[in-house]
Amino acid sequence: MVERASASIIAGTPAAPVSNVEISGLVVRNFERGVVLENAERSRVIKNEMHNNTDKVPADGAFNLADGVVLISARFNTVSENFSHDNGHDGFMLRDGSSGNLITKNRAVANGAQTLPGNNGCGIDVSPNGNNNGNQVVDNEVLRHAWGIRIGSSPTSANFGNLILRNTIHENARAGITARQAATGNVIRDNNATGNGTANLAPTLDFDLFDEGLKDNTWERNQGRANFTSP
Repeated sequence: MVERASASIIAGTPAAPVSNVEISGLVVRNFERGVVLENAERSRVIKNEMHNNTDKVPADGAFNLADGVVLISARFNTVSENFSHDNGHDGFMLRDGSSGNLITKNRAVANGAQTLPGNNGCGIDVSPNGNNNGNQVVDNEVLRHAWGIRIGSSPTSANFGNLILRNTIHENARAGITARQAATGNVIRDNNATGNGTANLAPTLDFDLFDEGLKDNTWERNQGRANFTSP
């Protein structure tokens, strides 16, 4: 069990990324973030539990911390069979140009307690900062967040070419799966996203599938009510 005040970080540099590291079998709690891979390649985060990791200085409103698993400028890593729950912000986050990662067979439950009700907490967040592409989010279970699985969250965050496949997403306050703003060219296929939109808040309202701007994302064979807005 890992229980300290600072995050568990595996970090290289853009010129010299860390590679072939495995983090497995840990219970990580009471960090400001759980597990962080930054400038890491071909590494594995497998069969860990991350819970109750919270931002110790939440008043700044930034929520740069408080996530279960964070990939920052990380490529070709596998995050598999982890349980991320009751963290202050997101269960799993990919950001800052993370690409080619596989996020599979994880459970994300009831993250986001430090965010405003129905606002920012996500089960799996492919955002918020810049050009996260070619990632695969496959066969995960996502329950009871503000957003279930979200791709993109700002006009300057171009998240493209990601695959969201065969996930189970229920009981989230906003849409189960959301493509926001600059998210383009993503494929969302064969997911069960029913029973979301429980807070009935704009822009998703009480829908399960939400594409904000219809920026050439492909939606196929998903279960759930769709609220696709115009560009």
